[in-house]
Amino acid sequence: MKKLRFKPRATFNADLKRLASLDRNIIDEARAAIDLLLEAHQLPPENQLNDTNGFLVVYTIDEDELILIGIRRGDNPNCPY
Repeated sequence: MKKLRFKPRATFNADLKRLASLDRNIIDEARAAIDLLLEAHQLPPENQLNDTNGFLVVYTIDEDELILIGIRRGDNPNCPY
């Protein structure tokens, strides 16, 4: 399987920056998820991810590009991100 090229949209970068201001650990967790996507072209089922923040990564794969669209925090229903 060919490794994908990383192509984040501005919305993804803005979302990640907002979340990182709440919790710096989110950057490491997002990087781990991105690495999995780049290598395997998919993420494991959510119950297999070892994350503490519970975030949703919105992405699409277009030919050989991993296009990251957004990232949202999932553990706090009151969080606006």
